Amino acid sequence: MGLPIDGHFFRFGLVFFRNHGVQMRPRPYTMIRESVSIEGLREATLQISVLIVKILILIGFSLVFIAVFQHIRAQIPLFTDRLYIDYPIYLDSLLFGSVPSQWLQNNIRSDTLAVLCRFIYYSYGFVLLLGLTIVYFLNLNYKKYLVALSLTIMIGLAINYIIPTTPPWMSLTGVIRYKGEYITQLDKNLHAAMPSLHQSVIAIFSFAVFRRTFISYLLILSYNLSMSFSLVYLGEHYVVDVLLGFMIAWLIWYGCTCQSYLALHTRRLRKVIRNCSLHVF
Repeated sequence: MGLPIDGHFFRFGLVFFRNHGVQMRPRPYTMIRESVSIEGLREATLQISVLIVKILILIGFSLVFIAVFQHIRAQIPLFTDRLYIDYPIYLDSLLFGSVPSQWLQNNIRSDTLAVLCRFIYYSYGFVLLLGLTIVYFLNLNYKKYLVALSLTIMIGLAINYIIPTTPPWMSLTGVIRYKGEYITQLDKNLHAAMPSLHQSVIAIFSFAVFRRTFISYLLILSYNLSMSFSLVYLGEHYVVDVLLGFMIAWLIWYGCTCQSYLALHTRRLRKVIRNCSLHVF
């Protein structure tokens, strides 16, 4: 009569061998699972490290970009002593009958609205710092975004140097600068109202992340309109500054889009001609 073999017997044998120092061979699937988990952990660690390095490089590049931009803009008072004050007031009055910044601050006095507009106004710095990183990791055309942003800021700075224009809070009575005292002391540049680079940068970023969906339309339109209102309400820009800033951004983005479209179709045409020549000859 044979020895009964069941689960209790095998468990007893395993405990016996372990207690007496006998090395048991690990099961094959356990070895495979441990190997896969270790390799997966190494691969995940490597991917996270590469991701962190990419983010740091993109943010570092953006910081250098911002530093160069601020340094160039800060040289405007050293370049010329002439200031233009009257023409944006005349243009705003011609379009609306009065200057919108002055009318809004005289008729809508709200600390809550001022804080909200200030928050929207400062989001420009967030976009300028992290816009390139966001566009890159959304698998969008980050090169096109960088070129369009650089050209927009270059043209805006050129206009700042040619016609240095004071903002409404500096030119109009009754218009105050709704900004914190510390920020006001830091911002010594008082000659770059025309055009609004705040609006230009926001517009370029909006064009880059835009998708043909209703939600995309709604979010981008809301953000751009709220930025425009905040710039005017806080006394930082005239309406004509905002319109010119948006127009510059749109023209440059459209030009970059046309260039990309032509380059793509040129490459396709060359490929077709090359294939035809191979078949013919």
